[in-house]
Amino acid sequence: MLFGRAEECERLDALLDGVRGGQASALLVHGEPGIGKTALLDYAVHAAVGMRVLSFRGAEAESLLPFAGLLGLLRPLLSSLEGLTERQASVLAGALALGPPVPADRFAVSAAALSLVASAAEQEPLLVVVDDAHWLDAASLEAVLFVSRRLHADCVGIIVATRDPVPAAIARAELSRLEPTGLAAADARPLLDSVASTALAADVAERLVAQTAGNPLALIELAGLLDDDELAGRRALGDPLRAGPVIEGVFAERLADLTAESRRALLVAAASMTGRMVPIVDALAELSLDVSTLEASETLGLIAIDGGRVSFRHPLLRSVAYHEAPPAERRAAHRALAEHEERERAAWHLANAAVAPDESVATLLEEGAVRARARSGFAEAGETYERAADLTPDPVMRTTRFIDAARCFDVGGLFARASELIGRAVMHAGNNPELGAEIAQVRARAELHQGRYVRAAELLLDAAASEEIGDARASRLYSEAAIALIPTARGKEALEIAQRAVDLAAVDGQDRFVAGVLVDYIQFLRGERGAFNGVGLAEMVEGIEFNVELGEQFALACHILLWHELFDRARVLADRALEAARALSALTVIPNLLAAKAQLEFRTGNWALAHAAAAEAVILGRETGVGSSPFALAYLAQIEAVLGLEAESRRHAGGAIEIAASQQNLAALDYAYAALGQLELGLGNIQRATAELKEVEHLQSLTGLRDPSVSPWQPDLIEAYVRTGRTDDAWELLRSFEQMAEQTGRSWPRAAAHRCRGLLVEAGFDDEFEEAIRCHLEAPGPFELARTELAYGQRLRRDRRRVEARERLRSALASFEWLGAQPWASLARQELAATGETARRGDRVAADELTPQEIQVAALVAAGVSNKEAAARLFISPRTVDAHLGRVYRKLDIHSRGELADALAAFGISPSSAAGGSPMRAQPVPDASPAGAVLSSTDGDE
Repeated sequence: MLFGRAEECERLDALLDGVRGGQASALLVHGEPGIGKTALLDYAVHAAVGMRVLSFRGAEAESLLPFAGLLGLLRPLLSSLEGLTERQASVLAGALALGPPVPADRFAVSAAALSLVASAAEQEPLLVVVDDAHWLDAASLEAVLFVSRRLHADCVGIIVATRDPVPAAIARAELSRLEPTGLAAADARPLLDSVASTALAADVAERLVAQTAGNPLALIELAGLLDDDELAGRRALGDPLRAGPVIEGVFAERLADLTAESRRALLVAAASMTGRMVPIVDALAELSLDVSTLEASETLGLIAIDGGRVSFRHPLLRSVAYHEAPPAERRAAHRALAEHEERERAAWHLANAAVAPDESVATLLEEGAVRARARSGFAEAGETYERAADLTPDPVMRTTRFIDAARCFDVGGLFARASELIGRAVMHAGNNPELGAEIAQVRARAELHQGRYVRAAELLLDAAASEEIGDARASRLYSEAAIALIPTARGKEALEIAQRAVDLAAVDGQDRFVAGVLVDYIQFLRGERGAFNGVGLAEMVEGIEFNVELGEQFALACHILLWHELFDRARVLADRALEAARALSALTVIPNLLAAKAQLEFRTGNWALAHAAAAEAVILGRETGVGSSPFALAYLAQIEAVLGLEAESRRHAGGAIEIAASQQNLAALDYAYAALGQLELGLGNIQRATAELKEVEHLQSLTGLRDPSVSPWQPDLIEAYVRTGRTDDAWELLRSFEQMAEQTGRSWPRAAAHRCRGLLVEAGFDDEFEEAIRCHLEAPGPFELARTELAYGQRLRRDRRRVEARERLRSALASFEWLGAQPWASLARQELAATGETARRGDRVAADELTPQEIQVAALVAAGVSNKEAAARLFISPRTVDAHLGRVYRKLDIHSRGELADALAAFGISPSSAAGGSPMRAQPVPDASPAGAVLSSTDGDE
């Protein structure tokens, strides 16, 4: 029975009711040891009537065994593995040691676990309970938290309990929280009465509550230490507790009632990693102890022996039983257990028993680390490699194992631990150039994660300069150094370094592809002609099979093709890479690919998909801790700016600036300020637009970024200058922009240059705008075309040519409405009104209300993808897909899948592009009113 927890129980009841109604929910219960977390979880389990319950309790002994917790949690569902895709089933089976290991992305197991849980919830509501999550192995914890964030319209409730302070990994999940506190005196008294052996005196109860701060477990255990006279107040209490934490002190007092032999037997049980009685009994025999010595602890209620396993009354009791024992006795217990445990656990027992380096034990540990890494248990592999290194006598082998540990921590996202381990490797490496190169790579990655790009490059360059490491390794080091310098102001140096990587790479290998893409990318940034002509790059990439290691290069190649205005080829590449990455559940590379996809769809006018891709890139980047989060945030801010989502655009641009500034990432800062500049320009805040765009100009002077297609900010600043009467500044910037536009020979820079000249010239502006429109029509770009028509219409109106102005302004308005560019549509309406014609907003409201994920789901389904496949691609559940589709149907006022594609196409959403097929042209026809704009004229044509 729970005492004084009415509010907490109401929260749990509400969660369970929501789950039964189809609303997934996740809750974090946290607090100090003994505060009642487990009791609340037990309440939830008993209250989960009509639900299936999965539960697991983390154990300190198994915290280094990869996916031990996930196996225990999902064991009842494993018979349904065949219901997953073949890839997900094999990945999950390999991780749980139920099948051969499958090389996979760090989050592939999490994605498979999500599918399995969601599938089970299709049959009946599901409650997932994880107690003592602070002792869950890192791989399992990551999977549980991933699932908790990705369930939405599912009959699944997840409750995770952990001690305070909440571990950082759990805190980052941002789950709803429930924090039980100590019981008030009125609630503590009935609890004490229920466990006391005699009537409790009021002053005794008050002292117990004061001494324990109302901690329920401490109250129960402390009351158990008192005899009847002390409980009744007939004898003074004194201080029944030893110094130190209350609960640990109580448990230590409990152990004092055991004989020396029974304490040694209890130590063996505490040292066990499994709690299985067979190896424990065998280990007791090794130590000349009878099983009866362990049963004495059961008689005192310290442990329970049931089903061939021993369990402690409370995890803290196990900890006290272990750590209160002398070190020599602990080592003896581990040696005895090692003789009777399976190989992986035996290795850890021997490691805990070792007092000096021992290569045989280190080798056993390394074998376990290799298996853990193969199963994607990277954090556990890192811990195991580290302990193996500690026990390694040979300095070279010790260094290698420290490096392996650091690599595993790096891949597992534990960057601080990677830095720590690589620091230990440095201490033992000596002058070995091969080890030095490996150390440099891991140290550089740690520096990159902390935004220290130049330092990372310096480490890599120093290692690459060695003549003893070979050309292939040197090429890879130079490529990584070039990547590190891209966000900085050292673009020329980055290009030289990338070229060195090309020169050292094998002619037809992966290293040559990586380095070649880098050279072309950096040259493009600098406004130089790349090694490829765009088509050549596309043809080269077509011959490369996608893999996770090449994810960044595929994203860079997508950007290059986009900047070359090879939109169809860029889309084919982006869709191929995303499809492959999603099939592999490669969540570490998907955010970068989505960011490239967002830019592509934005520039070609498929804004709904652009918005969805950018939003997913931001969400996945945040949930996984990987990906180009400042770039994705900046891209999202830009899309929201032109859509008129002012608050969201400011928030995401501000987030991008904060992250990029902390990393000194000048390139990401460039994009973020450019997004703000475009936002202010569309809203008519010209002075603020000018200030933001001048910041971009300053940043580009530092980075040396020259190609106008990379960050197209110059036309915006020229327009801002024109609208504030700063024509001299506008002409000065235009001249430099025209030079760059002419050098590129591409349609958008030339069109934008002619548009800007049309804004400035006194006479002959018609020729400039007509040439701009002609250039626009060479490649899809409906927003830029509409901006040109708006500017043309403005000049025509001011030249008192209202009939011609209306034609251009109507076309611009229709395109803006079709795209959903509300701020720009408002400007077009204002201009039309100035000609004497009014225009009411079209009926696109329903499509505007679609969320990014609703757009993604609708586009995939409209392209013929099944609900189950759509769920797998988006890492959500089929039930969530159903819920999104239902809302889409209501918002678009349609009733079937057959109507969906036409409804989406009418609003500029390209279903086949989302599915990876050939895209529909997102290019509106500038006729009267394709987007539903209603026009009326107040005077006749002139």
